[in-house]
Amino acid sequence: YEELDKIGLDKNLNIFDIPDSKKEAFYYIVSKLGLRQYKEQKGLLQQYLKEKSFYGNLAISDIGWQGTMQMALLHYINKQQTTMRGYYLGVRNVINEDIYAQIKREGYLFTPEEHYENGLKLRFTNEVIEILFLNSAGSVRRYEKKRDEIEPELGKSEYFGKNEQIINQIQESSIRFLNDIKKNDILCEKFQISSDIVMLPYENFAIYPSLRTVNYFKDFYFLDGGGMLKKLLPAHHLGFYILHPKVLAYDLNDSICKIYFLRNLFKIRLPYYKLIKFLVCGLHIRSKYLKNMEKK
Repeated sequence: YEELDKIGLDKNLNIFDIPDSKKEAFYYIVSKLGLRQYKEQKGLLQQYLKEKSFYGNLAISDIGWQGTMQMALLHYINKQQTTMRGYYLGVRNVINEDIYAQIKREGYLFTPEEHYENGLKLRFTNEVIEILFLNSAGSVRRYEKKRDEIEPELGKSEYFGKNEQIINQIQESSIRFLNDIKKNDILCEKFQISSDIVMLPYENFAIYPSLRTVNYFKDFYFLDGGGMLKKLLPAHHLGFYILHPKVLAYDLNDSICKIYFLRNLFKIRLPYYKLIKFLVCGLHIRSKYLKNMEKK
């Protein structure tokens, strides 16, 4: 806060209220402190990876979608001693296509070259499946040196109360399911299930959901990439949105699962997926998130 005092800014001032005359000085302070923090955390992360023998022939397994974590880790490893391949539920290129195309990655349900329709279906319902398989321990906030070892500092769990119990049951059941399949040799290389077959139950669950399925998520929240806690379903009822169309436009644009948002709002079965696909692919309408990413 001493740095802010030097340029005459209060530590409690909203960042959007900083006068134009102070913005350049404020940017300089943030850049200087940010660079210092980056160098410190970079060194700790590299030491942490070294302690964990993070080298050789490595594989990353994640839900998806571009391979951002894989790309980030490539900046902190010795590429001459390490090869890294990512295995994902699906792989897509949303931005920086040329950069992400250079990393080794495999998608089970879709890739940029194959099963494009499956990619769209997952794209419009990302958070429905992500919210079921998040790490309940919380995300890594920073790295610290403790007792001559580097340890990650974890944030709070992104699940709360009853939701955490439900998620734990789902994740434990999923692991038991996979273990049972392995015992029966169904997952051997000779038996491969096509992505289209796998997508059928997912479509019933997420693309064309029943109202009962949607209502199951009424109390669920999702922590987005910006650290904002968002409700999975609409915050208001249809009557409110009719009287406040600008709020509807904002909330729908900001929604992390637009199919569930619309299904919960209108209650009846309508071709929500086809509508969103037309807006995105036909009219090339971009969400606020994508617009911001494309600017970068």
